[in-house]
Amino acid sequence: MRIPKPAVLTVVVAVAACDHPFEFPAPVGTVRVSPDSAALEAGDSVQLAAQAYDSTGHALAGIPFTWTTSADSLATVSATGLVRTLRPGTAAITATAENASGQAGVTIAPRISGVGVDQGAVVTVPGAVIGFTAYALDPQGDTLLGRPIAWTSGDTEVFTVTAAGLVTARASGSALLTASLDTVRDTVRISVRTATFVSLTAGEADHTCGLTTDSLVLCWGANDLGQLAVPALTQSPAPLTAPFGLKFVRVQAGGTFTCGEVPGDVPYCWGSNFRGRLGVGATPSSSPVPLPVATAPSLTGLSTGWNDTCGLAAGTAYCWGENPGAGGSAPVTPTPTALQADSAFATLEASVGFVCGLTAGGTPMCWGVNALGQLGTGDDSQSTTPRTVRGGLTLRSLGSGSGHTCGLTSAGAAFCWGLNSSGQLGTGDTTSSLTPVAAATGMVFAALDGGGTTTCGLLAADSTAWCWGDGALAPVAVSGGLHFRLITVGDRHVCGLAADGRAYCWGANERGQLGDGTLTARASPTVVLGQP
Repeated sequence: MRIPKPAVLTVVVAVAACDHPFEFPAPVGTVRVSPDSAALEAGDSVQLAAQAYDSTGHALAGIPFTWTTSADSLATVSATGLVRTLRPGTAAITATAENASGQAGVTIAPRISGVGVDQGAVVTVPGAVIGFTAYALDPQGDTLLGRPIAWTSGDTEVFTVTAAGLVTARASGSALLTASLDTVRDTVRISVRTATFVSLTAGEADHTCGLTTDSLVLCWGANDLGQLAVPALTQSPAPLTAPFGLKFVRVQAGGTFTCGEVPGDVPYCWGSNFRGRLGVGATPSSSPVPLPVATAPSLTGLSTGWNDTCGLAAGTAYCWGENPGAGGSAPVTPTPTALQADSAFATLEASVGFVCGLTAGGTPMCWGVNALGQLGTGDDSQSTTPRTVRGGLTLRSLGSGSGHTCGLTSAGAAFCWGLNSSGQLGTGDTTSSLTPVAAATGMVFAALDGGGTTTCGLLAADSTAWCWGDGALAPVAVSGGLHFRLITVGDRHVCGLAADGRAYCWGANERGQLGDGTLTARASPTVVLGQP
């Protein structure tokens, strides 16, 4: 009897006929996300992709992934790897398959919605070099730092600009300066013109201003508080201003501020408003934009000192700032206050804590601090009301420094009083005087001015400039052989309008107060930039 073969043999044959029935997919060894990093702005999106690999580095197909974000308040991610950014910050986006995962780092910056240029529109002269700065803005108007700005000139014949925003004015004309960042931009107008000056004023704090033939005020030097009427710049060694549309008939540079007269209207002041210098009230702290002085009458004959300004209305003096006529040890009147005086004034000369004026008849009267004898009254007592200067002088003009005052008689003789530590009284010694003493004996002057520890005058005979003080005990001729028709003295620099019609300055220049386009001190007069 034959015994059948076991059934297991049939099964074995069947198994042998299958195509790798027990071969399973290889396990995931690593996961890579691409791109592995992204720099985006808030509100952007990016599609990420993930790829799985086995332990030998071979790509695996058909592997499902789970996507997660480390900071869902900053960025979200969909089941397919689409990332949407919400707020600035950094987030890690992770793709996971089995026990392996990969990441992409996402950096989210604020969205740029605009570009702003600090300085705004500028009017300047050929040869001026001005550094402009710009910044990116987010949708809330906040500044975004560290964003690269591209600069372009609308007309390189008028001005050129470097990649760093340094503008060089080349020729008269007007063109747009553009600051760009990606697709957003801002433009400001740069106007270039020559300047012919009719008056100059040297400030007590390293800036100078000039009035042009067409009633424009251009200033140069220190600008920490907006005294040049241009925002953002800390200084400028070339004349400039912003196009405010105001026409001035007189300008006066004081200590870190400037004031100007407008025909038939209240004065305007700009720069520092510390201790009420601008006459507009206690606020703002400073303004590069000319602000109308808060006063009812129209004031003329403005004179600015270190912390104060005075003007005239029908012979009455109105003063503001650290007002010597207001009483107290440090009186402050942030808006104009009428001076209580028995006499009407024709001219005023404000200085550092004191003011002098001339009556219609030429009598000099002073008020304010007097520790140095700067009031000329024969004592060192301060006064909140005008006191007559001793000596019975009749004067036609005044000029004051930080602690001294000088005046010219109708015959052109100079008399000075007050501090003389640097020879500013012109007497040949350093002896101070509580009353007027003859200065520059034997010399006849057509004009005179003082500032800091210096006094300068123009000889009546030939209009040459002579200065004393700042170490010179007697008048010394200004080198260069120029003949002047106007002279103005600042704290450590002097400027004048010469007979050739051009403005010149000399002295200290570390803030650009000489206006020659440099920061180099000059012992001799140097021409102010941008004149024909």
